[in-house]
Amino acid sequence: MISVLSSDRSWIVTESAKILFLITEEKFRVETKNDTVQKINIFSLALALAKDINVQTSFKDILENCPAYDEGEHSEEAPNILEKHFIMHMRIRCFSLTKDLVVKVEAIKELVK
Repeated sequence: MISVLSSDRSWIVTESAKILFLITEEKFRVETKNDTVQKINIFSLALALAKDINVQTSFKDILENCPAYDEGEHSEEAPNILEKHFIMHMRIRCFSLTKDLVVKVEAIKELVK
């Protein structure tokens, strides 16, 4: 997911990883665009993302460029790794979304006082 360490000691994210993150973020924002969202099914979101052809292509590219990955040995694990990545990403984003909603509610309460 990262290619090299740059001269300023920061990691350079690969194009495939960028695509993966952008598709994930877009899907999350579409699902949570409503301010009154009460429940987010992260498992169905993760499954839908894992089935997306652009996601699969990007993930395959990431794996092909990973020196530690042996396709023959791990080929059955790849879909599980991808789905687990999305579940973890969605959980983190849900915490962030919740925090943002709490801040909005507190700001509204302050205005009403």
